Amino acid sequence: GADTLNGGDGADVIHGGDADLPFFGEVPFIERLSESSSGQQAAGTSVDPYLSPDGETVLFWSTADNIAGSVATYGLFMRDLDTGQVTRVPINVTSNVAISFSPDGSMIAYRAPGDGGSSIAYVLNLNTNTTTAVSVNDAGAPANVLTAPVFSADGQSILAVTEQLSPGWEDGSVFLVEWSLSGGAPTHVGLDVSPLLTNGAKVAADFSADRAQVVLRYVSSGYGYSDLYDTQTGQSTAVLQSHYNDRMFATFSADNSTIAFAAGEGGVRLYDVASGTERVLLDGVEDRFIQSAQFALGGTALIVSARYDIDAGHDDYSINKILLVDIESGAITELAVGQDPVVSADGGQIVFQSYERLTPDDTSSWSDIFLMTLPGVIADSDTLNGGAGADI
Repeated sequence: GADTLNGGDGADVIHGGDADLPFFGEVPFIERLSESSSGQQAAGTSVDPYLSPDGETVLFWSTADNIAGSVATYGLFMRDLDTGQVTRVPINVTSNVAISFSPDGSMIAYRAPGDGGSSIAYVLNLNTNTTTAVSVNDAGAPANVLTAPVFSADGQSILAVTEQLSPGWEDGSVFLVEWSLSGGAPTHVGLDVSPLLTNGAKVAADFSADRAQVVLRYVSSGYGYSDLYDTQTGQSTAVLQSHYNDRMFATFSADNSTIAFAAGEGGVRLYDVASGTERVLLDGVEDRFIQSAQFALGGTALIVSARYDIDAGHDDYSINKILLVDIESGAITELAVGQDPVVSADGGQIVFQSYERLTPDDTSSWSDIFLMTLPGVIADSDTLNGGAGADI
């Protein structure tokens, strides 16, 4: 039917299926995603959502056995946002691991345990359900992957920090490496990070969209460090040091000019790549731990995930909140009680998990996955229209 959005005064109603939800222009539209194709809410915990680059597919982990087949522990599920169809993804792990989409959304890359305590990078084709081990050394044996693998900008290869590449490489060295999906020996992109990994420290990698730059985060002697590495020139720059035992979550802006750092108890910092200057957007506040910060709304705002520790005497507890922070003014808008937000490529929507009952038909006490259209953004009719007939 015809979908009509009233642009005048008063509440605008958008049809979301069985119930009509009010939409006020500055009030976000929220839809529950962790449910069966017929709309039955998940009878289990759903966590860790991932949104495809085209914004049409959401992956999430769930213990629910009524979504699309039974699961032993955690199962990976895929929801088509256009059709509402939910299917089980045949992945060779039984716990929620970090996932990276290919640029066209047809494949995912992830890291899973291998033999001898190592981690292997795999690629799963979502169209054919075929899985391929990617992280092999020159001899074809597994190479231990230390960071979550990501696709190259053209989707033809995988990037990760790894070790044990070949006997010809210096023993104990840790490199940023690229594997072609068509096979062949790994390509040494550069940067031996093993000198950074003292005292059993671990490393994490956050890439720019074009993969030309990467922030390597690591902890050493109780301090968190971040180095910016240019994969084209080989130049490495020390960016930020945290006074906390935390590897600061980093996200590049769409034009790669700015990096947002979620600095744990240190707040949120913006780093200008060209000038090398830092701006504190959110000060560190006691009992507030910043978990992630991602650019949204055309780069004018950040979606921030924060944990608030509440002192209630003998009954201390924590609340996870998702915040919208204006980059120019620093103004904070609380969007929802929830965590693990992922911002869409166009910056206008987020998917996240929450224990709150955020939709009218939600009666579950489990954690669910939700899609939110940010305040001031009108979503397309495919997202908003959940049923037939005229939507007013």
